[in-house]
Formats: sequence, structure tokens, C-alpha cells
Amino acid sequence: MVPMVRSQTGWLIIAVAAATVSSCAPKSCPELDAELEAIRRKGGPLSFSEWRRPAVPDDENAAPVYRAAFVRMREAPKEERRLLGNTLNKPFSTVSDAEWAAVRRHIDRNRDALALIRKAAAMPKCRFALDLEKGYALQVPHLAKLREAGRLLQWQAIMLAKDGRSDDALRACIDCTCLSAAVADEPLLNTSQVSRMAFGKEGVALLEAILPRIKPGVEACGDALKRLRGLECRETITKAIEAERAKMVEFLGKLRSDRSSVQSQVTALVGVETGLFPTPQDCADEKRRARAMLAFAESREGMVAEAACLKYFAELLALSRKPFHEYRATWPAFRERSHALWNSNRVAALLDIGIAVGHLGDQADWEATCRLARVALALTAYRRQHGTYPESLDALVPSVLKAVPCDPFTGQAPVYRQKGDGLLVYCVGENGVDDGGMSERERRWKPPKDVVFRFDP
Repeated sequence: MVPMVRSQTGWLIIAVAAATVSSCAPKSCPELDAELEAIRRKGGPLSFSEWRRPAVPDDENAAPVYRAAFVRMREAPKEERRLLGNTLNKPFSTVSDAEWAAVRRHIDRNRDALALIRKAAAMPKCRFALDLEKGYALQVPHLAKLREAGRLLQWQAIMLAKDGRSDDALRACIDCTCLSAAVADEPLLNTSQVSRMAFGKEGVALLEAILPRIKPGVEACGDALKRLRGLECRETITKAIEAERAKMVEFLGKLRSDRSSVQSQVTALVGVETGLFPTPQDCADEKRRARAMLAFAESREGMVAEAACLKYFAELLALSRKPFHEYRATWPAFRERSHALWNSNRVAALLDIGIAVGHLGDQADWEATCRLARVALALTAYRRQHGTYPESLDALVPSVLKAVPCDPFTGQAPVYRQKGDGLLVYCVGENGVDDGGMSERERRWKPPKDVVFRFDP
């Protein structure tokens, strides 16, 4: 499931308070000036609007195709929605005839939309229009639509699997996973990048559910492997962190120099957020808290706090460029420091900067998930060729894979075990400890946990 996007209440508060707070803030701060100069020397952007994505020709851009699909997507009648939801949360053998019938009807009513979604998912480039001038007020409505598109692909994949169309079912699974590429280059750490990884994980979870129930050909497995290879996108997290830093610098700079520009930046939020304050007293309390925070941000102490945030971003960016296993030993201490920053630095708290560190762990988790899917597909292709699974993953090279993908948490090969007619392949997770293939869900969502792909016939 795609995580909920963080509430924008804070920005509404700022919009309300910005017009009423006055300040005699200092114009400069040596600590802050030094950090900004360091960013300039490295060629980093100092405003969100400076951050530019490579242009994509219209005929190569999947975004218009997705938008055409969104227009054609149709909701299920109210009485069918529960039946549809049930089919994605239970084993195939327990899906009732009524539920299968509801799935088939929903696919039929969305046939045109599905054709466009699958066409777009197969395209290598996608750029939805983003108005970066809006800063924190930037809206990304296509994320919700992409999630709906993913649900349609999931229903189509399980229906194709039921009908015995193995190669087509596998392609629908991969199309679902490739929805993650639609937002890969969007510089929005807490929305687009979180959604990118969530879309991908939903596709891999679908693959794990149907792969034991289909018999795709070697060629179909090979095509799927090629498409999964480009979905890890570690560099997009680095770019999003850089953009988040630029957004912070731009916002706080405008706060100190031009209140009207800050207020206009969040005007859109004022228009869409309703019912935020249950009572007038709540509203008054929030305004007072906002005034105190804004006064702090404009003070010398606030500028020193911003400089500390920029130092944190510099360290975070350096880590984001490395494989996780290269800094896993120091990871717990760095994460604790980030939490301390969030708790003690009022600029970091105001702008939710401290949560950025979690995205590095999330990215490594996604890399593990994607690599395990590739290994599972390679094992499936090997079994189709030889009638049995190999004794070790090394047997997949070079006939199926050029190299065995490594566990991003250790730099070593994933753990591989055969279990009768099934198999278990997993990465050890953030703690670097082999927990025996115990997944997050099996531990009731509590760490430590492994990242697991299980093939149970």
C-alpha cells in the first residue's frame, strides 16, 4: 500500500502566520554563509526552482499516456468494491466465484484504460509536469491516480493467472512494478520517492503471489528481468535529498527577506485544506505556536540551526551515493543523530528534515526487494530449462544472469534455500543479521527483519 503523504498542516499554519509576524532578523550569519558557500562551490542548487529535470520529447514521454488512461478509468459499483478488495488479500484458492466475476467485470469496464496504462508502463521515460516555483505548496495529484492504475493491473494480473495465461500475467505484474518509474525523477522526498518505492513493492508482492501459480516461458522471464534491472534508482534519492535541501534554503531565505512570496507559496494549501482546526481555540493555539517558530527561524539562533541542518544534509548526501553495506556499521549512530537533530533543532522540526534519514534505509530495502524479484525470475527460468531449481545461485550465471545481484545490506549474495517444491531467497535487512528469512510481516512489522521472497506452490 502506498504510504499516506505527510500532512501539510504546518505549511497552512505558516501561511496564516506569515502575514502577521514582523521581524528585525539579522541579515547574515557566518555559520550559515559558510554552509551556503560550500553548496555553491559544489554546484548545488540553492532554490527549489533551480532544480531542473532533463527534458523529455513528447513522443517519448509516458505522462500524457498515463493522463489519457486516468480519464478513462472507471470506478466499480459500490456493491462490488468489497468483493474486489477481497481478491487482493487472500490466496487464489479461497477467492469465491462471485469475487472472480466482480474482477472480470471491473477489468472489462476498464479495458481501454488498462491498454493505455500498460503502454505507458512500457515506455522508458516519464515526466509529469511539476511547478517547482510553488515549493512546499507543490501538489502531485498523479500519485493517487497511479495507485489506482496499480490496482487495476493487479486485478488484471490475477485474472490472467487464473485463466492460465502465464506469460501475459507475468507481463502485467512487471507493468505494475514499473509504475515506480513514472515518478522516479521527481524531486519530492516525502511524496514521490516514497510512492516510487511503494509502487514497486506492490508489484513485487503481486509477483510473489502469482509466480507459484503460473508457468511463464524462458523468454517471458528474460524480458521481465531486463525491465526490472533499471528500477532500483538509488541516484534519485540523492537528487531528491539535494532538492529537499534547496527547498529549505529557498523557503527560509524568502521568509527573512520577502514575506509575501512565502505566503503566496502556500496559498494553494489554504484553498484545499479544510477542517484543520476543530475549534477557534485550537486555531489560536496553532497561530501562537507558528509565530514562535517563525520568530525563531528569523533569529540568529535560527540561522545557526539552519546551518546545522545543512551540515546534516551534506552528510546525508554523501551516504546516499554509497551502497548501504558500505556504511551499515555506522548507520545506527547516524540515525540516532538525525533523531536528535529533529528533537533539538526547531528548524529541522518545523520542516520535518529529520525524517529524511529514513529514506536511505527504505531505498536499500527497495533495492533488496527488486533484486530478490530478479533472482526469483531467474530461478523460474532455470527450472523451465532444467526441470529443477539449481543447487546454488551461482548456477544461474551466465546462462540466465550476468551476475548474481548482491544483498545491498551485506554486499554478499542473497541467502537461498529450497523448501520441497518451493524456495526461499532473502536479504538480511538493515541489521545485517540473518534472521532466518523472517520477514517484517511475520515479525508483526517490528525489526529486526529480513527482506524475503518466498515461492510456495
